[in-house]
Amino acid sequence: MADLKNGILDIFCGAGGLSLGFLLEGFDIVYSSDNNSRAIDTIETNHSKIHSQKGEDDYHYTSVEDINKLTATKIKKIFEERGYRVQGIIGGPPCQGFSVANRQTRNIDNPNNSLFEHYLRLIKTLNPDFIVFENVVGFASMANGDYKKTVLDTLEKLKFVKGWKIIDAEWYGVPQTRRRVIIIGIKRSKIKTDYKKKIAFPEKNNCSVPTVKNAFSGLPSIKMGETRDIQSYHPGRMSNYAKSLQSSPELNIESKNVYNHITTLSNDLVLKRYKYLKPGQNWANLPDELINNYEDKYRCHSYIYKRLEEDKPSITVSNFRKCMFIHPTEDRGLSVREAARLQSFPDWYEFKGELSYQQQQVACAVPPLMARSIAQQIKKMLK
Repeated sequence: MADLKNGILDIFCGAGGLSLGFLLEGFDIVYSSDNNSRAIDTIETNHSKIHSQKGEDDYHYTSVEDINKLTATKIKKIFEERGYRVQGIIGGPPCQGFSVANRQTRNIDNPNNSLFEHYLRLIKTLNPDFIVFENVVGFASMANGDYKKTVLDTLEKLKFVKGWKIIDAEWYGVPQTRRRVIIIGIKRSKIKTDYKKKIAFPEKNNCSVPTVKNAFSGLPSIKMGETRDIQSYHPGRMSNYAKSLQSSPELNIESKNVYNHITTLSNDLVLKRYKYLKPGQNWANLPDELINNYEDKYRCHSYIYKRLEEDKPSITVSNFRKCMFIHPTEDRGLSVREAARLQSFPDWYEFKGELSYQQQQVACAVPPLMARSIAQQIKKMLK
């Protein structure tokens, strides 16, 4: 068999933010796996666009799959048919079970909380050169830290140099505070001598963090309940950050239109709440008559009905329906594209499925700029 090229397996891929960061650094994403059919539609749409624009055969493979049934035999077959080997495995299991915003699910009996074991199973059977595991901060303390310890101990037994760190997306130019646990493992035989004793994580970017206003620059003004999926850019001047998201020269792709700039149509009570709140305020600033349908409003977390501030980075983009973030100057929730801008997705990257599924995909994604910084660091450490 001819020499195989290096390729990446992305499991629990979601909308593909993590793999996009690796693509932008020149890695080949060969196989993306998820059980969410809408996310898979998003992945297929964008990978097809990427390969078409680069003028190459589309070697990327994906299908809707149950991770419990995904075998190393199938993965190897798909890779080898395309002339690749599994150089790296990236991804993170669904975060709901570990999230600090979901206290009721943070227990060992939640089935979402055992999905990471399938990640470890595939590492054992596929024997990649490196792995990147991403999750919410709650993963580090789940089950008194036993889950994190299980991942690290498994990597140690499999002869990986391993390390973990909580990093923040805003360190890497993302206009959003978003702290995540990152675990990196590189096979001892594949890591450069300088890193054999300790994994290095990407350093903070010294540039100023883009603001919400920077992120939304160039997007047209819309009303609550907007449904037009393709729109034109606002003709005014765009921020440098917004300009950077119009194209990806590494992939030969440029966006001529604004996609997914659509919003939820809310009822009159919700609209009254939107109108009442000023930038920086949240549900706690609402008068009782506007929030008396909440059974126990004192259990609400600070993200609910948070109106963003234009001159600051955003708080963490999360579940649209639970948080209902408010646009800084317009009385409506965020559009899918606005949230995607806060996540650092380029404008050409399209999200598929019904509105609520698009919102979920963006909220759960790894910011591509953060992912790219991780990919850059992986390249530095690999032989």
